[in-house]
Amino acid sequence: MGSQLSSKNGRPIIDCDIKLVSEQGETVWFTKTDNTGKAELWANIYSINSENKNNYSIQINHNNKNHNIAEPTRFHEGINHFEIETECNIPDNINIALLKIIHQVSILFNT
Repeated sequence: MGSQLSSKNGRPIIDCDIKLVSEQGETVWFTKTDNTGKAELWANIYSINSENKNNYSIQINHNNKNHNIAEPTRFHEGINHFEIETECNIPDNINIALLKIIHQVSILFNT
């Protein structure tokens, strides 16, 4: 299931905890939103039986406040858009690992 989180003014909510929860209350998948506010949630990704009949919910935790999408749209039907009333905070830190990879690629290709 795809999800996109944004603030009321349309800014992406980045690095936000988001999880897919089964009917039984078990966390099936946990991730964080990316720099565009998007996250992918996968049900039964490691299961031999790919047909999935379970109902899921999406739980979002932003600034210690919980939000819930009770009946999320399946991936093939579209993205679950969710707006949260919040200030858009941009982190001061960056992902050093990504910068290191970019640096190594530039060395490899002499760019």
